[in-house]
Amino acid sequence: MLWRWAVVLWIGSVANASPPPAPPSGPAPAFSLPTPAGERVSLAQHAGHVVVLSFWATWCAPCKAEAPHLDALKARHAEAGLRVLWINVDDARTVRRVAPWVASQKLTLVPLLDTDHTVFDAYDPAHVLPWTVLIGRDGAIVRTWSGFDDAGFAALEHAVSNALGVKGP
Repeated sequence: MLWRWAVVLWIGSVANASPPPAPPSGPAPAFSLPTPAGERVSLAQHAGHVVVLSFWATWCAPCKAEAPHLDALKARHAEAGLRVLWINVDDARTVRRVAPWVASQKLTLVPLLDTDHTVFDAYDPAHVLPWTVLIGRDGAIVRTWSGFDDAGFAALEHAVSNALGVKGP
């Protein structure tokens, strides 16, 4: 008899659950974040460029797997106008892991620190990691991706190439 109540409660909670919040669209929300070295980087500094925002954390295995691919994407398309802003969302307790991990991977990506998740909240209200956002030269959000896999990254590369007006990978 008790299991019936559990099922009823579970069905009720599923039926009343809200859908996850929609990712943003339209103009990309402005922000400015520090690097581990204390420099501030803003989205406005990259106006007129195609920008990939990638939200990640040191405790997120798919995020770590995506990092070298983002680094290579940045290197391939930097001259064409691509900028990659790699936004770390570790909190105050784990942010000390960021710089050592990046150094150990020999990445050229520079992490931006969003320890209070202000930017993460604006771009990914569902808090999925990794979360990638493509912003066009006009400053509008073109598309978003959640997670990391080969097919998703291929779609990102294709979208970046289109936004830059260059041949794909």
